[in-house]
Amino acid sequence: MIKSAPNHSDCKNFAPLDVAKGLCRWSDAIVLIDAPLCPEFETLPKCAHCKLYADDGAGLGKCAGYAKPYWIDGNFNASLCRYFEKA
Repeated sequence: MIKSAPNHSDCKNFAPLDVAKGLCRWSDAIVLIDAPLCPEFETLPKCAHCKLYADDGAGLGKCAGYAKPYWIDGNFNASLCRYFEKA
């Protein structure tokens, strides 16, 4: 998986409005996705952060949380996944 610095789209408190900006649920402010992070940043659970995710090195991997493993993008939001286990 390609590692990059976290941005607002990686935060639990961020609600996207369009491709470039969103609403910070903590401060109620409109923020650009690439703006500096605030102290209230909370990492959004993503498949790549899960013990059950096996990365193939290109950001695409297999999820072993279900009966049959399947391919999934590591950046997929896992906040509602019942099998998510933080790695």
